[in-house]
Amino acid sequence: MQPGTRPGGLAGAPGVLLAPLAVAYGVVVWLRNLWYDFFARPYRAGFPVVSVGNLSTGGTGKTPFCLYFHERLAVRGLRPALLLRGYRGGAEGSDEAMLYRRRLGESSVFVGVRRRRSMEAARAQGFGSALLDDGFQHRDVARDLDIVLLDGTRPPQRDRLLPTGRLRESLGALRRAHLAVITRVEQADASAVAALVAQLNQRFPRLPVVRAHTAAAGLFDLTGRPFEGVGPYFAVCGLGNPQSFLGFIRHCGIDLAGWRFFSDHHRYAQAEFDAVAAEARRCGASSLLITAKDAVKWKPASQYLPVAVIEIRVELSTEDSRRLEGLLDEALARATRRAG
Repeated sequence: MQPGTRPGGLAGAPGVLLAPLAVAYGVVVWLRNLWYDFFARPYRAGFPVVSVGNLSTGGTGKTPFCLYFHERLAVRGLRPALLLRGYRGGAEGSDEAMLYRRRLGESSVFVGVRRRRSMEAARAQGFGSALLDDGFQHRDVARDLDIVLLDGTRPPQRDRLLPTGRLRESLGALRRAHLAVITRVEQADASAVAALVAQLNQRFPRLPVVRAHTAAAGLFDLTGRPFEGVGPYFAVCGLGNPQSFLGFIRHCGIDLAGWRFFSDHHRYAQAEFDAVAAEARRCGASSLLITAKDAVKWKPASQYLPVAVIEIRVELSTEDSRRLEGLLDEALARATRRAG
């Protein structure tokens, strides 16, 4: 952390100048939620709907958790469609959409600002359930299970509302969630995680809380084959929380020569590919190391160093896995009764 900064907020004069905007933003969010709580009638799709979302603007490990939960729905024979808004309004070529299509198949992924239309399209094509990526604030659509991810390395109680912090909503929004998942606990301070769990249990006694670990599923090349290169590696990523990627690499014991971070959803230009390769060489790296989210935008022919893609998976303890499965079964039972 830079001197003079506070966790999750802007330092000094910028934070003071933006404070009125944060107050105004909070009022708008409160009024919007008031409308949905008492007046609006969300659309019901007629099949089970699960949402995975955040309180913050990103960087909580949502993509690997969505893939994990998609599998939980698929093994129940529900043929889940994955729905996402897309970066900056629904671009079909967003990195997340490309990653999901590569993993789940073209036909299983629906991108669009209007989730209702995506659900109608999915149901018309025979899908038996829907999984909303980043759906917590999208209240036009009813859901049977609302999951909120909280980054264990950046606890939300230390953060602030936009634009002085990263929060879209305050911690109080968890009153409408069905499950809170603390992610990246393997990188987080154990006492900070315990404090967050205690606070959630006290403030939301009916809200189940589970912990999720992030683990490496292996290193692969850009074609999906096991990576045959060697380290040390030069890490590159364009993520909402690049420090978590760096922390994860170190947690895995991977030998790093250096790293370079870009903004979230960054589109790499040819000059940047070349600059990264040159910087990696100067650091003494033998290979580049990137995320699966960045791999869908990487150009194999443009690199002068081998490129390794680190695949990430979500792991839960046996107890937490059972709790999650139980909540899902209850949600599916409610959806079935409602449809009947």
